[in-house]
Amino acid sequence: VKFDLPLGKSWLYAARIELKTENEKLKTNDFFVELSKIAKKENAIFAKIEPNLIQNTNNQDTITKQIPNINNQNPKLLSNVYRLASNLQPQDELVLDISQSEEKLLEQMHQKTRYNIRLAQKKGPKVEISQDPKDIDEFYKLAVKTSAHDGFKYHSKLYYQKMMEVLANGHNIKLELVMIKSDNQTVASGILLYFEQTCYYLHGASDWAKRQLMAPYLMQWEAICRAKKKGCKFYNFGGISPIGQAPNPKSQILNNNQISNSKSKNENLVIENSMKNENLPAGRQGLKLKIDQTHAWSGITRFKLGFAPEGKYLHYPSAFDIIYQPALYWAYKFIKKFK
Repeated sequence: VKFDLPLGKSWLYAARIELKTENEKLKTNDFFVELSKIAKKENAIFAKIEPNLIQNTNNQDTITKQIPNINNQNPKLLSNVYRLASNLQPQDELVLDISQSEEKLLEQMHQKTRYNIRLAQKKGPKVEISQDPKDIDEFYKLAVKTSAHDGFKYHSKLYYQKMMEVLANGHNIKLELVMIKSDNQTVASGILLYFEQTCYYLHGASDWAKRQLMAPYLMQWEAICRAKKKGCKFYNFGGISPIGQAPNPKSQILNNNQISNSKSKNENLVIENSMKNENLPAGRQGLKLKIDQTHAWSGITRFKLGFAPEGKYLHYPSAFDIIYQPALYWAYKFIKKFK
């Protein structure tokens, strides 16, 4: 993806690309050679790369060792400078195996989540699915409200409209909008992307003033059911707060039935995640994991875990910037600090 900058400059972005391991460097090398050609053509000052290689053991080390080697070995590359950088996409995600029956999926949920889904259903809301870019207006109205209440950042309305226009009728990728309506008003909405065997929950928003309707719970459940009907095997809830292993035996351990009942806002919650399904993408399983309650996403993480206490946590490597025009790159980074 190309992002334009003033004076005819730009920067490039590649998300979730496949970086090869040490014994497959040749393919990776070819990618960076081609990227350098594109950067020269588009007058890019840098390219941000977010690898799709899951970080289980030493994958991060593999990447950081790989890039300098590639740069040193190939004179065709325009850059000999790279640096680890912040990610645009979430580094931590939660994935649920939805190949089970709907009854089993409800059974494994947290009791409070299951109750709220049924409560929402009793209130008789209407569920609508759309691939019309015009319906992004409904989503964006809720996004503005959600941003004001919860502080979440959203893209521009044009961004979502373009996304829907391009991907709604894609060949290998499909995009659609799920909306929960009450009294002809949209009270919760989410953007879903289907690719291969996975449904990705990309963006969501809801009306806090209508929270008694429990619409976000119903929206997630309807999205999961729809993904099942489309033949998906996995449901990716998207970004969650960083999760790590318990630092010591004295850490508070909560089982999955206790997590939603915690009242403290400052404690580090540690969750026992016991799911062991070898068919899921590589990720953390069978570990005692902690959630930092001070993180901005701790609330939405607890919400998502209610649907998937037996889900799998994925952690992606850090992004890195390949710098083609160092002076302009550092000027750009300096200006961004004050925006």
